[in-house]
Amino acid sequence: DPVLIDQRGCTYIPHVTGAMVGQKVLIASSDKTMHNVHGLGKVNSQFNIGMAPGGPPLKRTFTKEEVMMPIKCDAHPWMQTYVGVLSHPLYAVSGKDGSFEINDIPVGTYTLVAWQELMNTSEQSITIVEGETTDVTFTYIRK
Repeated sequence: DPVLIDQRGCTYIPHVTGAMVGQKVLIASSDKTMHNVHGLGKVNSQFNIGMAPGGPPLKRTFTKEEVMMPIKCDAHPWMQTYVGVLSHPLYAVSGKDGSFEINDIPVGTYTLVAWQELMNTSEQSITIVEGETTDVTFTYIRK
């Protein structure tokens, strides 16, 4: 399924999302105002496209992993969303309380990376054991 990002009330919804390399990302606009969709990829190609009200969704496919790729609206500078592009489906976006869940991870040892918009990334090594739940806590301290 494609990932859908909507411009609604001059806000990108959702604010953070994930997509797999090669997965279609649709950027739509439910607003009745002009927007400018400006993808600021560091490893994926940048793009900068105007969207008229009522126009069709913008279709993008990202070809390389990139965490996190910002997309903003140049017409409304407060509008920004982030897309984490990965080569696998093992990712999650946390809830408002910070909780997250990733299911069906194969047994093994992994590096789990958390990203927070104001704090950047944090990493932990985790080991997944058959039939067990693994709890992980990331703590960010604002300076």
